[in-house]
Amino acid sequence: MFVINTKSVVSFVSAFGFMASTFLTGCAPVETTSEFDQASGSLSHVDCLNCDDAEKTKKTKHAEIDDLSFVDNNSGKAASKEDLNINPITTPVDLWDETSQEDPATGPIENQEPAAETTDTDIMGFPNPWPRTVFTPYVDASTTGAIRLADVAHETGVFHYTLGFVVADNADHCRAIWPGSKIEVGPAASDQYGEYTLYDEVKILRSHFGGDVAIAFGGPYGDHLASACTDVKDLVSEYKRVIETLNVTRVEFAIEGGYAFDTGATKRRAQAIAEIQSQYKAEGRELHVWFSLPVQTYGFTAVSLDILHHALKHGVHLNGVNGYTMNYRPSVAPNPKGQMGIFGVKALYKMRDQLALLLEDFQIHVSDSELWGMLGIIPLIGENDVPGQTFNLSDAKVTLEHLDSIPVGRLSMWSVSRDTPCSGLMLSSSVCSGSSDQVNTHDFMRILKTFMN
Repeated sequence: MFVINTKSVVSFVSAFGFMASTFLTGCAPVETTSEFDQASGSLSHVDCLNCDDAEKTKKTKHAEIDDLSFVDNNSGKAASKEDLNINPITTPVDLWDETSQEDPATGPIENQEPAAETTDTDIMGFPNPWPRTVFTPYVDASTTGAIRLADVAHETGVFHYTLGFVVADNADHCRAIWPGSKIEVGPAASDQYGEYTLYDEVKILRSHFGGDVAIAFGGPYGDHLASACTDVKDLVSEYKRVIETLNVTRVEFAIEGGYAFDTGATKRRAQAIAEIQSQYKAEGRELHVWFSLPVQTYGFTAVSLDILHHALKHGVHLNGVNGYTMNYRPSVAPNPKGQMGIFGVKALYKMRDQLALLLEDFQIHVSDSELWGMLGIIPLIGENDVPGQTFNLSDAKVTLEHLDSIPVGRLSMWSVSRDTPCSGLMLSSSVCSGSSDQVNTHDFMRILKTFMN
């Protein structure tokens, strides 16, 4: 058995919020042409013509899913913001004050020495190839605590992770940071073994395990770069600085809460991503782009579809999209006990149908297998914030049973730090799941990783 002796660490404890949303309008594409690049797994298309921003923009293989009674939103009627807005994770968490110059882990932020302004740095080591189908749980790279990423990989056999979230240092400053540290320095902490850094952990993950990480921009707290950067060129520069400093080939854009309604940010983000992809394509550089968006049991919310519409409209090569399968409105997820796994799979099938229609609107033609490969889900393990909604280990097993017959590209979960049972009378939080059937730390990861088998 391979044993690794490391004294580096990272912490990932934080609250997480995912808010579903109301309908935003987009525009119908005209005379678009597209193609699917099977080698890279990306979509390309020509921008739509004569679009007016004021215009509006099934295979179910399991009988038991078909038989469930859900409220569907296929009518096109907009749900109200009151109905759709849910703030899933409200557990208090101590976050670094983004207006402060004091990093709680490493001291005054101005004293941190940035890396040289270079590209393709080895600050986190060098990227590895990714499997087509991958389980990549979220870890919170913006806080400090007691989780050692390399040790988690050794204990669980999970070698791919999504680190979130990169945000702007404040609403008026177009500068990317981890909340608590500069991008060039990264989160750091200490435990009984001494000091450790997130970046050293990722180096070990990459070099010893052949694993890798994706970087997620946005998330539920902090200021999103696409909102803080009012000039697309500046936004391109900051996205590229993160991608190249950390030397990653996979990025996600987690768009939720009020930021999902920021139409200016939605357009700038799409334009910036498309520009970066164009530049990297000319350089022969790989960059896979996924979005992570709110869903209900009827699939993507209207605002999520609008975000995807704008991405395709502005020329983004979309590798895939994850749905946050959690914290459903009670009206569309009745009697949730023992049903959270089914709810997530139900949402996934609806997401598939919605994405197919969206791609068809842009005349993007993909096979059924390729379409499934562009989809992923992110359950909130353990207790959700909506009363009665708990994603237990039994729900994880049900989810896997259904995913076994469809070639979904991604499976994730929030989060690594929650994947431990709560002790005594402790309620679920950022550091434990609250799942009634969880006994050991990493139980969820050990089950969900079999998705890749």
